[in-house]
Amino acid sequence: MANQTTLADLRIRTRRAADMLKTQFVTDDELNEWINNGLSELHDILVTSFEDYYEKDFTYNVTSSQSSYPLPVDFLKAQGVDATVGGLTYSVPRYMPQQRNYYRASAALVFNGLGSLYYRIVGSEIRFIPQPTTSTIVLRYVPQYTSLVLDTDLVDQQIPNGWEDFAVADAAVQALMKEESDVTAAMARKDSIMNRITVAADSRDAGEPWRISDVASRGYILDYYE
Repeated sequence: MANQTTLADLRIRTRRAADMLKTQFVTDDELNEWINNGLSELHDILVTSFEDYYEKDFTYNVTSSQSSYPLPVDFLKAQGVDATVGGLTYSVPRYMPQQRNYYRASAALVFNGLGSLYYRIVGSEIRFIPQPTTSTIVLRYVPQYTSLVLDTDLVDQQIPNGWEDFAVADAAVQALMKEESDVTAAMARKDSIMNRITVAADSRDAGEPWRISDVASRGYILDYYE
């Protein structure tokens, strides 16, 4: 069953964890902020341990007169870039800063019949060299965390049931710190939950081993099993 935990649920659980059910010393607005901070940290843990928890696509309809394009507003980091040339889709490699002039000068080069195109993320843009002439380029990326705002907002559906306890424990620590109470037990609980999540998150696709890909083949993936 998908996670059905709401922002209101998380506030109640945080007050219970901090033993603050009958006091408004910590306001709902403060709890909302701390809960979102905890969920944002959980998001970072998941995309670091196993990036495929989150992935979105963004399509660029490129023109031959433009080499730089804005990143999606919720962009966190790239997973890969695909380009379509003559009906064939292939993976676009990233260029290193010191290679920028070489690839511009080598625009006529052809690799495995797939063309020569490279990308790099710079600031709030994605840049291509040489200037792309293909009509469609797809950026596959990890999105940023989206905050919960309304009491009825659900936690991200990629979060397995129970893992939202990390945000509860983190917010409880913040509440106890404001009260100048002992946070030792709350910190221990937060650390315990984080350790459990990082171990479990890393083996999400446990049925398949990691592989080493031959990046020299670009569009064709040659796998070497560890």
